[in-house]
Amino acid sequence: MVRCVRFLCVVALAAFFGGSCAVTAIAASPQAIAQAPQTSTVTGKVIDTNGAPVASAAVALQGQRTYAAITDDAGSFSIPSVVQGAYSVRITKAGYNPVTEDFFTVVGGVDANIAVTMQTITFNSLRTIASVRATGRGTFNTTPASVNVISAQTLQEQGVTQVMKVLNETPGIVASFPQTSGNGAAPGAITFPNIRGALSFESATLIDGHPVSVGTFGDYVTTFVNPFMLGNTEIVKGPGVASPEVNYAIGGTVNFQTKDPTYKPSGFYSAGIDNHGSATINFGLSNTVGRLGFVAAYSDANLSSALNNYQAIFSPSGSTGILNFNGTTGTTIGFNDVFPTPIVPGTASGVESGYNLIACCQPIVSLFENRSELAKLRYRFSPATSLTFTYLGSQTFANNNANTGDITPSTFSTSSKSYAGPIPNGSIQPVAFLHVGDDHEINNEPIVEGDLHTTVGKDTLLARYYAAGIDRLVFEGNPNPLVPQTINTRLYGDDSNSKQTFNGQVVPVTYYNYFNQAELDKLRGYSFEYDHPFAENDSVALSYDRTDSRTTSYSFSAGGPSAGKAAFNASSVRVNQSVTLPTGSEQLFQTVLLRANFQLNDRLRLQVANYFNTYRNTYPTVCSFSQNKAPLPTQCNFDGTGFDFATTSYGHYDPRIAFEYRPNPRLALRASAGSGIAPPYLALLSAIPAPISFSK
Repeated sequence: MVRCVRFLCVVALAAFFGGSCAVTAIAASPQAIAQAPQTSTVTGKVIDTNGAPVASAAVALQGQRTYAAITDDAGSFSIPSVVQGAYSVRITKAGYNPVTEDFFTVVGGVDANIAVTMQTITFNSLRTIASVRATGRGTFNTTPASVNVISAQTLQEQGVTQVMKVLNETPGIVASFPQTSGNGAAPGAITFPNIRGALSFESATLIDGHPVSVGTFGDYVTTFVNPFMLGNTEIVKGPGVASPEVNYAIGGTVNFQTKDPTYKPSGFYSAGIDNHGSATINFGLSNTVGRLGFVAAYSDANLSSALNNYQAIFSPSGSTGILNFNGTTGTTIGFNDVFPTPIVPGTASGVESGYNLIACCQPIVSLFENRSELAKLRYRFSPATSLTFTYLGSQTFANNNANTGDITPSTFSTSSKSYAGPIPNGSIQPVAFLHVGDDHEINNEPIVEGDLHTTVGKDTLLARYYAAGIDRLVFEGNPNPLVPQTINTRLYGDDSNSKQTFNGQVVPVTYYNYFNQAELDKLRGYSFEYDHPFAENDSVALSYDRTDSRTTSYSFSAGGPSAGKAAFNASSVRVNQSVTLPTGSEQLFQTVLLRANFQLNDRLRLQVANYFNTYRNTYPTVCSFSQNKAPLPTQCNFDGTGFDFATTSYGHYDPRIAFEYRPNPRLALRASAGSGIAPPYLALLSAIPAPISFSK
């Protein structure tokens, strides 16, 4: 278990260019001021984030005097005879986050208009206080949380096809790759966000405010998230108190919000190509008809990169590579033995940097095909109650030939005196780490959500059910492990086993190259929240979130005969089963949150929260069958047969606090502190022994 306490102090300056505003004031010319009376009329319109008018919202101006108004069915209001001076504007309505503007000035004789956008209290967003004001043409975050928001417009303007490229532009976030040889130049490379230096399992990822499947390694792969399905992407950095649960959120939280129904008809379409052969098409429609709002969107992305079809030099050596001269017999190719694998300075990682035998050439394939769908229906039973159903689907096919391959400048060095090939002995060559033949990945991620929003008096009640899954398959080589692949390869150098020298001859090389890795994650959960405003500007929330996730992960691989054997056949093939998490591996997370917001004065805001987390983990401990004594069906298998499981339970408190102080309209000072927890993910808890080997 990883436990961390973080402190944050941020100074934010107002942005003067770009963006949109939630509260704006429009004034008349200076000439009119000198001749105007000392009172003015303040008018305005209040809408929600989807553009719909907010009726019956309470508008209050507090300063030298206090004024009040109620918005009509169109969301409009008017307050006449307002005495000039500085005012604090506050707009409230049950079911919405309050909007405040502490630096609103009324000039006598100059009518002012206020445009206000209110945000519905919802699980989907992590911004609990909708208090963003305008300075010039920019926006200003006045909440205690350190929040960055990447809008759908930003994604559209940059024409990105994957979210990680824009996340990487956000201060405090970097794209991370697994500890394998992930290649960031390939669109299918596995990526996940790291926030403020936290590791992958210390940075939480949510979709529409709820957890997603991270059972195997504690991190969520963002490679397969289609940016066209998103409305906003929220990044909370540091110990925020906005999320209903904070598991893994030591560095912070990324929340991907899907598109919401618009109040008026809205259509969107885009298409693009690039010079690497990529092509994308996206289209959708959104509207509200009577009480029913809907979003329907579809995206088709076929991505490639500059690596695609690159002709790579590679090493043919390995325990499954066999020199094959007559189609039936041969000799195993020896391992590289020119240099010992050097350790990269400052790390525990090694890299192969010298080869005595190399092969040319194998094309690197860099293809990524993603299909995504979004369907969202929102039915408003009354002004106080609405029900939303969301389906988000993602289906991806990727070629891992480039995703997991790297190209390393390496020394080609042969000790054979008879070598006379065209590649100079002792030269530096770009040698690729490749899986010979096909290397594919199929990823399917369906997500369904149901959200109920209602108000009772001034209180807000939220309820939600969600389910998500990951069905991921990685396969390499022939579908049958007993059938090898033979590739005609041009060899250079000397082979340590066959004692032969190759000067560019085309030689058939046979590989037992079967690999099949499967991961199946199933997650479901539900949440409840009760929000109660009290006093004038304060509120308290109590919420409960429960997530049950189950994970199965395993792989099969095949190898040829051991080194030194001259003959090979199907009966000598060695097949390995490696089980990371058998069926029955499960985690149950529960979080009870108590959160309060206080407006201490016109300048100072306070948020406090306490998360009480409980965890129950069920994981394999031992294989009760003897290994290598029976065929696969009676051994320890990925379906859970043959394994003993253990269950552990524990709890953890995570209190958090945050301040925001605004001494003037253009400056905000923030400070926050709190604890966080990265609960052990299932692969870390698993105590499965070494992979099981058997012969077929």
